[in-house]
Parts: sequence; structure tokens; C-alpha cells
Amino acid sequence: HPDLAALRLRLAAARNARLAAQRGNNPTVTANGRLGWSGTDELPADRGWAIGAQVSVPLFDGHLTNQQTAEAEAGVAAAEFALGNRRRQVRLLVEQASQSMKDAAEQLVAREKQREAFAENLRLATGRYEAGAADIIEMIDAQVQMTVAETNVVETRFDQGLALAALYRALGRLPRPSQ
Repeated sequence: HPDLAALRLRLAAARNARLAAQRGNNPTVTANGRLGWSGTDELPADRGWAIGAQVSVPLFDGHLTNQQTAEAEAGVAAAEFALGNRRRQVRLLVEQASQSMKDAAEQLVAREKQREAFAENLRLATGRYEAGAADIIEMIDAQVQMTVAETNVVETRFDQGLALAALYRALGRLPRPSQ
């Protein structure tokens, strides 16, 4: 999931910041060097060189390093909490979307059966009307029921598509394009 990847990187950065803050008490060593020629273009020219080194050992920095380390620790704790919290949220979203997919599939089966029953009812009402055993209102009522049943099937398929889109979103992925 993209959010989780970003939070993992944030946690790694917080851990690196903590490590850098902890190293504030360590001594530092710097070195430099220089080499140069002076004089005219003719030989022999005067050559000069210098080498230097410096060692710095922190004795007292007003507890700056301790406070920076504590701040970095708090950053690590916040990043760990954010990552764990987002993992729980993603898990919940995936479970909800999965349940919505199951519910939509069950609803589609029920709507298909309902449509089959209303199709049979329409067939019987049409047969009765053609035989003169029923009036036009019964046949129109059966047609309305059939239309409502077909509309319900379409709505349920739409709901199933929405549930699938919610599942892909919860997973942080896009569906593969069909070929």
C-alpha cells in the first residue's frame, strides 16, 4: 500500500535522525592539506606544503545533544505509531471492502432469483391475458414487477462494482486492464 510505504520511509528517516542525534557526543576529527608552488615559471620553483589535523571532543554543550536525542526518540515513537495505526486502518478497509463484495454477491444471487420469479409471473400473466382469464392491469402489474426486478439486478451489479473499486482502493492498487 503506498501509504504504508511512505510511513515506512518516514520511520527509517526518524531512526536515522535519532542515530545522528546520539552521535553528537562523539569526538570529531577533521583533516586538511595544501600543496602549492610559488616563484617564477623557471625551475627550480619554491614548493610549499602544509598538513593539519584537528580533534574536537565535546565536554559540555548545555544538554543540547541529550535534548536532540530525546526529540529524535519522540520522532521515532510517532512514526512507529503512525505506521501501526495506518496498518490497522488499511486492514479494516480491506475487511470492510471484502465483506461488501460478499454481500453484493449474495444480493446479486437473490436479485437474479427474484427476477426469474417475476419473469415466470409475467409469462403466466401474459398467458392468462391472452386466454382472456385476466385483465390488462394484471399483465401491466407483472411487467412493472419485471422491470423493477431487472433494475434491481442492474443496481446490485453496480453496487458490486463499487465494492470491487473500494477493495482495490483499500489495497492501494489499480485493477489490471483487461485485454
